Amino acid sequence: MVESFIDIPDDYCCPITGDLMEDPVVAPDGQSYDRASITAWFQRNKTSPLTGATLKNTFLIENHRLKSIISSFKEKMPEIQRECQIKRDLLEAIKSREAFVEDRLKKEEEKYVMVNKQYNVEKEKNLSLENELASCKEEILLLRKQLNESRAANKTKDEEIKKLKEKLPKAQNTLEENKAEGGQRIKPIPFIIPKSIRNDNQAKIPLAAQVDIQTSNQPKEQIAIWICHCGNGNDIGWDICASCYSKKPGLSGWVCQICKYKNDDNIKVCIICNTKSP
Repeated sequence: MVESFIDIPDDYCCPITGDLMEDPVVAPDGQSYDRASITAWFQRNKTSPLTGATLKNTFLIENHRLKSIISSFKEKMPEIQRECQIKRDLLEAIKSREAFVEDRLKKEEEKYVMVNKQYNVEKEKNLSLENELASCKEEILLLRKQLNESRAANKTKDEEIKKLKEKLPKAQNTLEENKAEGGQRIKPIPFIIPKSIRNDNQAKIPLAAQVDIQTSNQPKEQIAIWICHCGNGNDIGWDICASCYSKKPGLSGWVCQICKYKNDDNIKVCIICNTKSP
């Protein structure tokens, strides 16, 4: 049992049995054997157990020196066994620690691979966000530019509206004067259609014609007028009827019911008085 725990030197063991020798002797071949083992061998054979050579005799000589060494070795067996056990425990601890470290290292490597993968994903996300941020900055710059241009355009429009509002009283006065003057000078005169071009279904009246009108203080003159649906005759240069403030037939736009200013079709609020289009 002891020998299984201790590394016994080969010189201490019998070459025949492999066990630790109790009484070592030297055979004629010069090799040391345990007395019991070599005696039993010579009873059956006259050859060397190691070389197989035939021996001249079977005399045995006691090996005192080796016997003394083996005896000393046996006395130290408990201590040697304890040291061997300590060595084995150390080896087991080292192996266990190596296995633990190897397993821990493997887990750390897997964790590193996973963290590195997550890092690359986050890096790509950050790169994408940086690109989006750069794009947003460009859009902001473009919008600021458009806003400044719009403000400049609105400022110009505000100045134009301000000028128009300043002109509104004068325009209204002029309109009232033209209305009053038109009521005195220009009277609704039905057109006399020559017989050569007259027909029975005549229903339309020309929008402009040369007519003769007579003022109280002026000689007879010819001017171009257009006839409103209300029957009033207006100067050909007027876009709005002086009587009912209707726009001249065929013209685009709309007439504000408050300030009587004619606005374009694309204008939804009167630029003079801010009244919505009808």
